[in-house]
Amino acid sequence: MKKYILPLLAIAVLGMFSCNEEKVENTETEVKNEVKEIKNEVINATENIKKEVQNNTPAVVANPTTIKMDKMEHDFGTIGDDKNATTTFTITNTGNNPLIISSAKGSCGCTVPTYPKAPIAPGESGTLEVSFDPKGKSGAQNKTVTIIANTEPANTVLNIKSVVNKTAQ
Repeated sequence: MKKYILPLLAIAVLGMFSCNEEKVENTETEVKNEVKEIKNEVINATENIKKEVQNNTPAVVANPTTIKMDKMEHDFGTIGDDKNATTTFTITNTGNNPLIISSAKGSCGCTVPTYPKAPIAPGESGTLEVSFDPKGKSGAQNKTVTIIANTEPANTVLNIKSVVNKTAQ
């Protein structure tokens, strides 16, 4: 009987090691798959960042111009949270090349700018309208609008202020 126990024990131990090798191979495959997934996520994130940088690049860098704003800040004062507030900024091209605004973005979804899509000729003016939605806001609010154009520097930042009071429902 003792003759059979030792070979059976040896077979059992070898079986355990072969199972462990299988587990190691499975774990190695799982790790490789996870690394591939993380690598793809990093590649996708990098591509998204590249797209954002490209979207924030001025339309025409070779022909910069200069601009003058009628104001750099607008204060809506005290407003209720039940109605949008809107203001207009006047943009004047004070340079020698056409002014091309590639984008205008609010600092949050509640601040929405509408800007001229057509080039503004030297000496001419255009308007940028900014709408602020105070719904869900309360107290002092400070928002920005960033204009990206073929100017030096490329970004012009405008400020929007207000104090929002909750209206009775």
